[in-house]
Amino acid sequence: MINVRSIQLAAMFMHGVEHAVFVNDVAGSPLPLSLFCPWMFFDGKLFQYKLLKSTTTASLQQLCDNVEFCSLFVSLPLITCALTLLT
Repeated sequence: MINVRSIQLAAMFMHGVEHAVFVNDVAGSPLPLSLFCPWMFFDGKLFQYKLLKSTTTASLQQLCDNVEFCSLFVSLPLITCALTLLT
């Protein structure tokens, strides 16, 4: 089931990719353009599935299919804040 929110979120993500391509071009293209091809890293069906699952799943661990790096993702805001205070 496709809803309006998922389309808006996917469009917002793609706008972010467009901005990354622009910044890469302004910087003289240090990264190859092939890294910015959305079909290399964005799967719309998986995005829809995870978004639908996020409305029914209570924990981030279940949403991430119990992958170990999920705990790193959860601690990322704390690490970012700690590093910001150090600078």
